[in-house]
Amino acid sequence: MRWLAGTGALSLMFVASVPAPAFAAGTSGVVPEWLSIVAGAVGLGIAVILLIDAYSLKRVAEGSMVAVNIAYMISAVVCFAMSMILRWMAIFSEEATLVDQSAFAADLLVTAGMALLAVYFLRVRMALSGYLRDAADLYAASLDGDESKDSDG
Repeated sequence: MRWLAGTGALSLMFVASVPAPAFAAGTSGVVPEWLSIVAGAVGLGIAVILLIDAYSLKRVAEGSMVAVNIAYMISAVVCFAMSMILRWMAIFSEEATLVDQSAFAADLLVTAGMALLAVYFLRVRMALSGYLRDAADLYAASLDGDESKDSDG
């Protein structure tokens, strides 16, 4: 059920973002300020929710392979949230240099966030692969032990 709600929310966000180029085209290539503010508010809200969920996951998964690597995901979410804050600075800034610099910094933070998520998923995948390999070895060893008891008995 949560998967369906998440998929529905993601679909709604996609449909809501599709008209953005049309709005931009209607105003001579410039995105309306209200649209930037709404997009920034939604992005910042999602970043806060994601940060709370990631921290809650860390507390729930204490001692597991996910919790060991969760710092990478939390750092990535912080990068995404800071990117949204920098985008807000660009919206409300009057100085063109500050707009360019904050947009560049926001892009770098998004890139850093994606790199941190890539490290997180790589480390979790490696830990899960090791766990599954060890579990398969233990299962095979237990089957070998059962066969030797059957042939001895």
